[in-house]
Amino acid sequence: MRDFNFDPLCLNNDNLEFFTLMVSHDLYPLVGIPTHITQHSVTLIDNIFVQSCLLATSYADVIINESAIHFPVGAVTSFLHRQKPKIKRIKKRLLKKQNIDKFR
Repeated sequence: MRDFNFDPLCLNNDNLEFFTLMVSHDLYPLVGIPTHITQHSVTLIDNIFVQSCLLATSYADVIINESAIHFPVGAVTSFLHRQKPKIKRIKKRLLKKQNIDKFR
């Protein structure tokens, strides 16, 4: 887990480079609305990223409180649909004279 404070709502070279890097590592943002609001700015600096295989079973919520300027964010994801890598097991016998003698 890491706090990056990059704002996808602000289009500049640093933000574009950051989000390009995240997508290149198969990580996509879940939060799509501003999480920090002041009289002078509206930003989405609280990002939660998940892998593409979890996008369909994940969601994030922003708790909007009119008296706060920084809104809490929560996320839920399900690992149930994630496919586990198949392990290929190779069985072989060592055909040494010693092993053949033991078999007999």
